[in-house]
Amino acid sequence: MIKGRVIWWSKKKGYGFIESLNNENLFVHIDSKDKDYLKENDLIEFEIIQKPEGTFIHNLKNISY
Repeated sequence: MIKGRVIWWSKKKGYGFIESLNNENLFVHIDSKDKDYLKENDLIEFEIIQKPEGTFIHNLKNISY
């Protein structure tokens, strides 16, 4: 698992940007039922999956709690 933090999050739209600990910025979108799951500066763990369509965040977990 990769660790990082939320650098910008739109609760209304359910997407934002996260930053991994190696300073890579990644776009993330969450299903409408979980829009309240993240907020700016939350600490997170996640996996990155490469697909033909692009880079995807997988198994995102909020570890701030």
